Amino acid sequence: MNAEMIFNEFAKYAESDSKYYTFGKHGVIEDVLAWFNIPSGKFIGASSSVHADNLEKLHNFMVTKATDDQLKVIANICKKHVDVPVVDFTDDAAGQVFVSMPMNEQKCDCVAVIREGIRTALTSTGNEPYFLDKAIHSEHL
Repeated sequence: MNAEMIFNEFAKYAESDSKYYTFGKHGVIEDVLAWFNIPSGKFIGASSSVHADNLEKLHNFMVTKATDDQLKVIANICKKHVDVPVVDFTDDAAGQVFVSMPMNEQKCDCVAVIREGIRTALTSTGNEPYFLDKAIHSEHL
């Protein structure tokens, strides 16, 4: 994906709301930064100056670190007017990983290898893997 083109469209989208961009504080730019765990600048002085700095932070992220999926989220916000994703951080499961992938060992000979890969990935990211190994969901899976 072309990060520069997507950034340009996102910047035009954010700047088109002049009430927010010139006078407002937290809005779409800051929501996107928060979604990607990028700290927003502090609103001291002119809001438009802080928004410009925050856009620069977003631009740097987009061109150096963002995956295609992350760029697609940003593109959907500005082109399809999709809301910025929101995590309900008050939920008991917030921040945890859930993988739903029932596997029938009789139909797939590499279930153990797949599960070990999932276990390794979850453990290396600070999550605790838990498998319902004996749960039978469907014999067709």
